[in-house]
Amino acid sequence: AILSESEEEVYLRHIGGACLRANGRYWNTDASVDYIEDLDNISRKMLWVMEQIPAREVMPPLPRPIGLPHPMLRSRMIMYMWRNILGGLITCGSFVFWGRSVFRLRNQLVRRLRPMIDLDDPELVMGLPTRDGRMFPLVVDLPSSGHTLHIFLTIAGTPAHEELRYADVDAE
Repeated sequence: AILSESEEEVYLRHIGGACLRANGRYWNTDASVDYIEDLDNISRKMLWVMEQIPAREVMPPLPRPIGLPHPMLRSRMIMYMWRNILGGLITCGSFVFWGRSVFRLRNQLVRRLRPMIDLDDPELVMGLPTRDGRMFPLVVDLPSSGHTLHIFLTIAGTPAHEELRYADVDAE
């Protein structure tokens, strides 16, 4: 993030120097990535207010899947990795996943891991690696793009799971 001149808002940088930009209007609530071409004429839609969100104690429930017909679901490659507490590789793999449901993704991963470990669905925790080496928990449905998704796996109650922090979005 880059602090604005007012020091009350920030520009959120993206790969390659572009910034996150709100698309505005009630019918278009998405965000896109845009380049700043003229520093004296920057869109207000690129300014974001940062708020501190407290952490919650436990993982929030995953959103339930919605029933869409299979031809309407987009596919993507999922690459996963599970390491032990010392960082050694336990297993890794990849597969084609159809849809965006994080709930269904966890179910498929549990089925793949069952030959190695007796595991119930809620015990498997998924996350995304970040550039600074932290682990970011995956608790929302996947993005609509079909890009390959790299995720890490951990088991509830392990030291790696204890290090994860979940945002309490309902806090006031």
